Amino acid sequence: MKRNIFFILLCIFIRLSVFAQLNEYDTIKTGYRFSSNGSWITGNVERLILNNQFDFIRNGKNFSFKSSNQYTYGTIFKRETENDFFVRNFLYHNYKNKIYPYAMLWFQSSKRQLLEQRWQAGLGYTYRVLQQKKWIIKTSATLSYETSTYENNQFNFIPEGVSEQTVTCWRGTGRIWGVYQHKKLKISNESWYQQATSDANNYRLLSQTQVDYAIHKRLSFRTQFQYMYENLVVSRVKKEDKMLTFGLAIGNF
Repeated sequence: MKRNIFFILLCIFIRLSVFAQLNEYDTIKTGYRFSSNGSWITGNVERLILNNQFDFIRNGKNFSFKSSNQYTYGTIFKRETENDFFVRNFLYHNYKNKIYPYAMLWFQSSKRQLLEQRWQAGLGYTYRVLQQKKWIIKTSATLSYETSTYENNQFNFIPEGVSEQTVTCWRGTGRIWGVYQHKKLKISNESWYQQATSDANNYRLLSQTQVDYAIHKRLSFRTQFQYMYENLVVSRVKKEDKMLTFGLAIGNF
């Protein structure tokens, strides 16, 4: 049944004809943005955390490619605690429409979560909910196939689709993305909820909020808050992570 749904999404990955207003993310031909955030504490507790992110956009006539690449490095008393990659790639079709399809490919690795690698590929649709001068809000729904390999198989519960240290599953994902911009201030949030279709206990939540204040045409101060919750974890790993960092962002969107 789930394979049939995926096949149907693939067959209708062609076009929809409802148009909406466009924003800088959709009209810019080539866009880039690099940000570097972090914090450093020394004294009784020594803690270093660096969070670097590079976003890239390439818009064509009918297709749009967007890539978000995040790297997090951290230490506690000079012992490495984070060496994490999170890469998200999207290919949109007829992205100028109000409703449009896309394909996605994700890669993730996390020392903090004892996750050696995770691949996720899927198809979905985006709906442009609100488009105003200061506000942009979009939602999307995705069906994807995921394979995750951990450093051990001591899970907090026995998940469906487990084979030694690897867990495979189909996932349904709901996402909301929004931006508010007024003069030099820009506030953005992206939140995802991912649920395994065959295991009610296998789900995760990711939410990232960024506040940018422009100090130059392409340079801004940035405050970033990231929240992650993973209900399926291995031994010695907590389900919940929160990260607040400060830094700079440079780019043309």
